[in-house]
Amino acid sequence: MTHTRYGGYSLLEVMLALALGAVLTTGVLALFSGNARTSDVVAGHAQLQDGARYALEFIARRVRAAGYFGCGLGSQPRAADATLPLFPAHHAAVGVAGHEGLAGGTWTPALPNWPARGGAVVPETDILVVNYMEQPVRRLARRLDPLGTPVVARVDSAAFAIGDVLMVSDCLQTAAFRLTGMTRVGDGLALHGAAGGRPFEHSAGAYGASAGVGVLRTTAFFIAPSRYGDRSGGNPSALWQWSPGQAPAELVVGVEDMQLLFGVEVAATQASDRLYRFMDMQAVRGHAGRIVSVRATLAVNSVDPVDEGERLVRSFSRTIMVRNPSPGDVVGS
Repeated sequence: MTHTRYGGYSLLEVMLALALGAVLTTGVLALFSGNARTSDVVAGHAQLQDGARYALEFIARRVRAAGYFGCGLGSQPRAADATLPLFPAHHAAVGVAGHEGLAGGTWTPALPNWPARGGAVVPETDILVVNYMEQPVRRLARRLDPLGTPVVARVDSAAFAIGDVLMVSDCLQTAAFRLTGMTRVGDGLALHGAAGGRPFEHSAGAYGASAGVGVLRTTAFFIAPSRYGDRSGGNPSALWQWSPGQAPAELVVGVEDMQLLFGVEVAATQASDRLYRFMDMQAVRGHAGRIVSVRATLAVNSVDPVDEGERLVRSFSRTIMVRNPSPGDVVGS
């Protein structure tokens, strides 16, 4: 009888092959997992860097304009009716101000009835407030006497809204009033305010026809919960912007903290010297000096968790010069 021998693998060989296959499969899976994690981390860093750049640019654009009150650069703006100040704890004469976040969810100066989403400003975060005259500035059609009413030339009534705070400024003085009515006067537009239609009766003098009229804008930046969730169902914070009479607007998601320092001009040993010191808002309020810069530090995250379920977080700082510091920015008074 002839016996046929069949070729094959022994049990030991099969076990060795399975073991090698398992090792290779584990390596390939680890490689793919590592690549995916690396991709998430890179995307997370790109997200937070873009968020920081946009957030700081939003803030810088407004800070640079802060304190611009028309031709009267360097003049002390005068509140021409009793409905001002506009923004609680601040007035039109201040170009830059803020609220410092304290432990326990309080701020100094104290917050008013804040219009943030749900009223939930993130505790221990600072709030930045800027005032400026919005462009374009309209010119007076004629001389404005202290007991007169400002008339602007060739301007449609849609340029202003009832309730707007307007500023009239020449190169000597600036006054602010809340607009209560408008009437046509020839080809001009008369702008009425409080105090019986005579908001300038306490002005230092007449305003020439070259004086400008513009809308005073107050803008506040703050941190509050975002409208949008992340991929894991979490609720990140965001940078928000608010102006009186408008709904709060979410600017950049992923900004979880804002800390502010104000560059204040301090007394110098010689008249030619200009010395600056960075202070928080509590120190600024007790110091006489002009705010000439703002240093904003933002903690920005990647929005979505990327590193073992955690968001990436980095801090970014930027120092922004105030282009229009004026006597109105003396904050120690």
